[in-house]
Amino acid sequence: MSHRILIVSPFPPLLGGVSVSSERLYNNLKEDGYDVEKYNIIKFGHNPLLKIITFLWIPFFIFFRKKYDIIHFHIPSKAR
Repeated sequence: MSHRILIVSPFPPLLGGVSVSSERLYNNLKEDGYDVEKYNIIKFGHNPLLKIITFLWIPFFIFFRKKYDIIHFHIPSKAR
C-alpha cells in the first residue's frame, strides 16, 4: 500500500527557492508511485487577506480530504 502524502507549500510559477524544490519533490514522489497531493499556499497571489484565508483553510482541507499518512509543510514566512 502506498503512503498518502500532502505537501503544503508555495508552488511555481514563482521563481526559484522553495516553490521549485517543492515542485521537484512532488514530481519525484509521483514518479515513484506515491499518492501525492499538493496544497499551494500562494494560490491567490500575495494579497495579505487571501493569504490569511488560505492558511485558515488548511485544517479544513486536510479534514475533508482523504486521510494522509504524511503531511509535509514547507512554508517560508515569518507570519505563518
